[in-house]
Amino acid sequence: MKNKAPRSYKSYIEDFGGKRVFRDIRTLPGISRIKIEEEEQKMGITHFAPVGTRSGAVTSALVYLKHNQNKFSEFKGQIIEKVIVFTSPEVRNGELDCKKCKNNEYGSSNGPEWESKNVLDVIKKFAEKELKSVIPDKGSIQICIVNPNDYDDCFDKIAKTLLKFTQGVGEHIWMNFTGGTNVMNIALLEVALLSGRVGRLYYTFLSDIERYGNYLQPPSEDKSIFRFVEIPFMKRNFDENYYKVLRVYKKSNGWLSENQVLSCLKGKDPESFSKMSIETFKRDYLNIMDGRELICRDKTTNKITEYGRITLEKIDSSLFKALVAPKTETGKEEINGLTADLDLEKLWSKS
Repeated sequence: MKNKAPRSYKSYIEDFGGKRVFRDIRTLPGISRIKIEEEEQKMGITHFAPVGTRSGAVTSALVYLKHNQNKFSEFKGQIIEKVIVFTSPEVRNGELDCKKCKNNEYGSSNGPEWESKNVLDVIKKFAEKELKSVIPDKGSIQICIVNPNDYDDCFDKIAKTLLKFTQGVGEHIWMNFTGGTNVMNIALLEVALLSGRVGRLYYTFLSDIERYGNYLQPPSEDKSIFRFVEIPFMKRNFDENYYKVLRVYKKSNGWLSENQVLSCLKGKDPESFSKMSIETFKRDYLNIMDGRELICRDKTTNKITEYGRITLEKIDSSLFKALVAPKTETGKEEINGLTADLDLEKLWSKS
């Protein structure tokens, strides 16, 4: 077959009723699996980008994409349609001063310095001056406020934002790991791996952050100084059996022997556990759960820990289930309910 679908679709193109269509092999909530290929050209990429006090962590990647669209020619939609900037209340309110910045010419260190104490003001100004030509009408940059040092807060808001912007065919998410805190980037990565709905992960490399960190555009086309780096990744396989074991301990609310638990699982789920030996069960499940402190052990008996209970609460939540194992019949109404409390503020838009 000569025609190939974009990597980000995880799909293939075929002839259908005389028209070229693509079949999406992923199961996404509330969408049809078959869509006329021309539809992809109407949609674009939404970029998720954490930011701290360096505006260039966001701007340099976006302007790189603007100048290098030919390197992504397999993607037929808008290379930048929306940008969701994840940041702290302090950055949003200008309480943390923006690092001095310079809107240099692309691939050069020449250019004027921009005076601003607010990172988001710089990003807004940059979008109007440098990105407007590549962003479609009604494209926008939006802000999502997170606690940058609270993993649960970051995960929940990033997951909800992902669900909000992946309800239809042709809607694509790319994630930028350049800025923000480690906690924010771990949450981004977890959402990407668990959901399987992210097209690409990337970051921008600078050889000398002190020398080049204030530049809003790539300071050089020399890859030893600046480069746009894609991170290869695969969707994580979520092992539901692992948590079936934990649920047995939770239900008992006491100490259980290894044989008791395995016997219970063989009765409840013979397809998964009937042929499992006690040695395999201990090696592949109990030892790992003990190492993660989801259970505590006393010779040959175990019981669930408080951390184990918290973990189960998280994976049994509607948000986690919608993210990790969406039902094909999950509709916009359900997604809208899960994202109802998500507060996104528009920073800039192209009218």
